[in-house]
Amino acid sequence: MLSLCGLASLSAQPVGGASGASLAGGNPSAFSSQGLASSSQPVGLGSAVSGQRGSLAGWQAFRNYREGSIDRGSGSAALAHLGPVDLSVGAYTTVNYDTNINSSPDAPLADIYVTAGVNLGLHWKATRRNELQLSLGFNYIQYLEYTQYNDSGLLLAPYTGLDYRLYFLDFVLTLYDYPSITNNGNSDSPALTNTVNFRQLSNSGGLSLLWHPNQLLILTGLERTDALSLGGEQFNSQNYTSYSWYGSVSYDLTPTTASGIRLQATTTQYAEQILNNSVTTQAGLFYQSRLTDYTTIYLEAGVQTGTFSDTGRQTDQLVLQQEDGFNTNVEGTLGGSNYTQPYFIFSLTNRLTRFLTQTVTLSRLASGSGVSNDQETNSAGYQLQYRLNRFTTVGVMASYQYGTISSSSDGVPFTQINAGLNFSFKVMKDTDLGLGWSYFQNNESTFGASYDRQLFTISLGHTF
Repeated sequence: MLSLCGLASLSAQPVGGASGASLAGGNPSAFSSQGLASSSQPVGLGSAVSGQRGSLAGWQAFRNYREGSIDRGSGSAALAHLGPVDLSVGAYTTVNYDTNINSSPDAPLADIYVTAGVNLGLHWKATRRNELQLSLGFNYIQYLEYTQYNDSGLLLAPYTGLDYRLYFLDFVLTLYDYPSITNNGNSDSPALTNTVNFRQLSNSGGLSLLWHPNQLLILTGLERTDALSLGGEQFNSQNYTSYSWYGSVSYDLTPTTASGIRLQATTTQYAEQILNNSVTTQAGLFYQSRLTDYTTIYLEAGVQTGTFSDTGRQTDQLVLQQEDGFNTNVEGTLGGSNYTQPYFIFSLTNRLTRFLTQTVTLSRLASGSGVSNDQETNSAGYQLQYRLNRFTTVGVMASYQYGTISSSSDGVPFTQINAGLNFSFKVMKDTDLGLGWSYFQNNESTFGASYDRQLFTISLGHTF
């Protein structure tokens, strides 16, 4: 069931979610389990658009080329070689205890649920000048007590997709398509509560062209994103289609340092005339450098704009579902004015030792929303990865966000806190055991959407 206590929002998504995930087995991250999305990876190149990841595949192609490698899935191991084809297959299962599966401020439901999933990867170096990458990840969730939520069906991981790259002269042409089926909607949005089994199909596809003459690197691309709610007619207000154009021009100042300009423009149209259609733009300068063999930095700053139409019905009650009393109407709060405001993104990754790596991120971004015009979010994050020995790795993360949700009257303030701890043990050559804990706290008092939840996870993954 899902209800909206006022206005939902979208935090900026980290780049790499589309094509940077592991294709092989291993443990799913304890920092991004159901309803506790808390990744503190560097934001990097790209930002979310209208409640979905925006142009991630295109920007990932830029990043991979910049780093001089084609992403073939972190940790993926070759299963077999069928001529030029590399395959990888992995399976995992997790047992989770969630203290608030429905993200409810007043009637939380605690439950144990089991997740089983399979990850598949294929990389085909067809010729020296073209290659195909295919990744597939799907899983199924089984609740032990609240079994009425087991009808969610199979879920498709966000990194599922097809990526074909053609190299000619100094050009790289990339054709890509990334579908996903996710559960719990925008469950980390500050005014969204009582979410469980809010399934949504999203598909982002497009093409990008990268040109690298001498010290210049030029990228341009087009992308279409479609979102379709799978939970019945009550979710149709969330269905939309968006088109994005993105481009960048950078110059290699040194072999390890580049600077340039990044641009993006997106149009969004909703199938139901409840939310406002929009045109958003982003233009900024960026600086990217490997300062030392152990330290890399990314800095971007610029201006974002958002122009919204009057196609939405501003005073309608937006009610997604009424069930078991978990329902709050949204009336007279949709909308907000157009905006023009500065933004910045900063990330610093430092390898203290060969075993210890830490990442710090800071950002200020305006982003689209699933039930309102926009949201301004200021965030800070920290992530530490420590390899204790050949068999054990420890991960720690923490992040803090505060901002304002747009509305037809005054802006609505909110804060969010994320924390996580993860242990990964290699019990056999191709088998990993994981123990994880995540904490998420949402503070939004205007619409009574303050709640917290904890997730304890035991996972076992194997690469065949």
